[in-house]
Amino acid sequence: MRTPRPFERMVDFVTMMRVEPAKFTVVIPTYNRADLVLRAVRSVLNQAGPQPEIVVVDDGSTDRTAAAVAALEDPRVLYRSQTRAGGTAARNTGAAASGGSFIAFLDDDDELLPGWSSTLASLAARDQSCAIVSCAGLYVDLATDRSRIVAPRDKWNGDGSQAALFDSGAFAVRADVFSAVGGYVPGLPSGPHHELAMRLLPMCERDGLAVLSTAEPLVRINQRRDEDRERSLPRNLYHGALYKLENHRAWLERHPVAWASVLKVAGENATRLGLHGAALRHFAAAVRADPRRLGGYKRLLSAGMHAVVDPLRRQSWN
Repeated sequence: MRTPRPFERMVDFVTMMRVEPAKFTVVIPTYNRADLVLRAVRSVLNQAGPQPEIVVVDDGSTDRTAAAVAALEDPRVLYRSQTRAGGTAARNTGAAASGGSFIAFLDDDDELLPGWSSTLASLAARDQSCAIVSCAGLYVDLATDRSRIVAPRDKWNGDGSQAALFDSGAFAVRADVFSAVGGYVPGLPSGPHHELAMRLLPMCERDGLAVLSTAEPLVRINQRRDEDRERSLPRNLYHGALYKLENHRAWLERHPVAWASVLKVAGENATRLGLHGAALRHFAAAVRADPRRLGGYKRLLSAGMHAVVDPLRRQSWN
């Protein structure tokens, strides 16, 4: 038998160690936004490099969404429809239909920027233990046309080991890890990506899975000021924050910055709802969690004044 030459042995070793490149699926939930969802879909189709699969989940639209997506006639685009069940249920439906090893979730009014696919695929290939890849987001206020870049950040350990941005299109998660944590919470009215992160990151920490990010902004997140949108309503923002406080309390309390951030959202929206006693409690807890954040004291003082003055005002009216 002929002994393999050193070069041949090296080629065999490289072949054995070759890792199948990550395939990405981009799930786009939509409801009655035929024109906007096409823009989101095209931003994925226009990606150079690895071509992601796209799953558009129509959450009970009554407009021409189905016909608009069908007119694309692109085999990379899968269309799924469901009875109206909300964005979180639609994302789970899309994830169940996906064939990718990594899944990203893009809102129907946002857009991927050039380089998203190739950059995130390169990150995923860097470490076999990688479970989450993330990029920065370009946030655009459509009312003023002002923009800002938000980079991935580590609100959890503080050492940068879990720096990620959990927002529309800014992260992708390995499909088996997404399934293992149970996907999105159906019916959660606000903050579903951040709630998902509160289950994903502890799993990554426990199982030694890597979170890799780039500071390059690769998704445009369009911010609208239409208060009729369900997720923007104070009652939904408040209940979303309460869900996190009630279901992730032990984890959050070990990560003070994140803990204070959720308490701040709860306090602000309790104030908008006129629940000044609850707002006072949330702001006080936020100050205790992160006493270095000066803005917390201003919010606490304001909430305390409302909690005292508003009942007196009501008594004087009576």
